[in-house]
Amino acid sequence: HSLVPLMKLRLATPSVLVDVGRVDDLKYIRDEGDHVAIGALTRHRDVEISDVLRRDVPILAH
Repeated sequence: HSLVPLMKLRLATPSVLVDVGRVDDLKYIRDEGDHVAIGALTRHRDVEISDVLRRDVPILAH
């Protein structure tokens, strides 16, 4: 999230950048029994409307 501004200022010059935006395996909300797992690329809207979260962690769902 803060890498682009650093690159613009030439304070960071990574040799490789990897876009994980299309890795669907990182988009999930799952009941894992003793906890709920939320994937790194899960959208906030998906958290808001999730039936799993509404049931198990209602403070996160609206």
